[in-house]
Amino acid sequence: MIHDPNSHDSHNHDHDHHAHDHAHGHDHHHDHHHDHHHDHDHDHDHPHSHALTPVAEIPSEALLVEALSLLGEGVTANRIEAAAHSIGLVQGVLVQLDTVGLELFDMALHAELDALKAVAQAAIPGAKKAKVVSVRFPEPAVYVIEKMAHGFRRTGRASGGGFYDYTAGAEPQLWSGLKVFERGAREVDDASLAERLRAAIR
Repeated sequence: MIHDPNSHDSHNHDHDHHAHDHAHGHDHHHDHHHDHHHDHDHDHDHPHSHALTPVAEIPSEALLVEALSLLGEGVTANRIEAAAHSIGLVQGVLVQLDTVGLELFDMALHAELDALKAVAQAAIPGAKKAKVVSVRFPEPAVYVIEKMAHGFRRTGRASGGGFYDYTAGAEPQLWSGLKVFERGAREVDDASLAERLRAAIR
């Protein structure tokens, strides 16, 4: 998707004012107040080169992106994991995200944004900045990816911690910092949570 570079301010990463107004359901029409219109000039000190990294195929992508979206919409981590188990998954989806590694999602997201930015700049000659929005990842999922990978620098088990804390000799525990995503959430029933995860597997 291409946005007119004059239509928005620069990318606002002040996600602590995460004021949600979500009509929950599976249409992903999220009325978020945080701004995810990336100008992609932010300096995240990535350990990878977007120019050299192809867009990765992510195992169980639809399911895990749905979990990221739910978390970004304010659903508690405990309820997301419980919903995953309720539909017969042996592992919680946030556990699976930690196993796969959020770096894979981050690389895919920014590779997509780089490509969209190049198209936008070609379409608007002379534009210094092009505002682009991910097509592959819904806005709430982008929020979680950015916050976890670049705000908290927690990308998964291999990096020492992600959605869970990992301590030798102890069972992994959900990271207490995930409470930041719960602000402004609306209630959504357990059946709806389970159905959204189930639909992402189909």
